[in-house]
Amino acid sequence: MGNAMDTQYLDDTPTMVQPTDEGLTFHWLYARVQGLKGTTIYPKAGVVEKWSYRVGVGAALLGLVSGLLLVRWIPAIVLLPVTLTCLIVEIGGFLVGGFLSLRREYRQYSQPRLSHAREMDNDFLHWQSVIAELCTFPREDREQRLRYVSALRTRMTERMGIMYGGLQRLGPFPLLIALYLQFRSWRWGIGRESSTSAGRAPS
Repeated sequence: MGNAMDTQYLDDTPTMVQPTDEGLTFHWLYARVQGLKGTTIYPKAGVVEKWSYRVGVGAALLGLVSGLLLVRWIPAIVLLPVTLTCLIVEIGGFLVGGFLSLRREYRQYSQPRLSHAREMDNDFLHWQSVIAELCTFPREDREQRLRYVSALRTRMTERMGIMYGGLQRLGPFPLLIALYLQFRSWRWGIGRESSTSAGRAPS
């Protein structure tokens, strides 16, 4: 099982990138992290799989246009074969793409824990490579940028506590929401009329 599982993964060994001459910048860090977006241990979709979905989507759009819009100008007897052909192409495209996707990804669903462990190992290697590259920059530059980012994060958390903070940062919002839900149907004078009607009720 282990050998069969190993054939699923790609040889994605992280490579060291030499620091730029301009020093440590947030742009360099952004570009370095963006370069890792396409790295994966799983086989990527092939040309046939991609075009199968594209052809399926295109056939579906063409079928909708011909069946709903062009019927005003073109007779239905002419559009019916076109719509049926688009439907057949759409189903065939999605079936081929789905089969190729299932064959490419079924191992990570049949053995999810092992796949997740290998994925974490691969991500850890990339994380180590980025940390090693950051350590090549002067310590003072790293500390300055870390203090700057920490200060920005603190201010953002304080100003946007509802989105980034915990329940203790919500403040009066839960109370305001509860009052709104309780009195949203209340109209001015309804309470006075209700009390007057109750006073005039026969004993």
